[in-house]
Amino acid sequence: MKSSLSSCLILILAAALLVLKPFTGSAETFTEGVRVSPETVKLKTGEYVWEPERAPEGPLLIVASTTEQVAYVYRNGIRIARSSVSTGRPGHPTPTGVFTILEKEVHHTSSI
Repeated sequence: MKSSLSSCLILILAAALLVLKPFTGSAETFTEGVRVSPETVKLKTGEYVWEPERAPEGPLLIVASTTEQVAYVYRNGIRIARSSVSTGRPGHPTPTGVFTILEKEVHHTSSI
């Protein structure tokens, strides 16, 4: 079950990244959270590792692990980032599958 969930999340995020390619430059200006060393084994809430210079161009893929509560960002198959995430809550599980992002709010606040 967990491997099929992970596979679904990978496909969802791959499709989303293809749609969001024009917006990837704005990720360079992200300032919230706490940037940590790439060698950090476990991320605390709000921490991230961002190394876009490892693969400066190419298609992006984001993989979110609901079990690890971590999102991984790959460009051309090279991991360039990881971040702590918060998924679901009792009564509101995180949906799985492949999703296409058609539009995005610059400053979104969850209503859950």
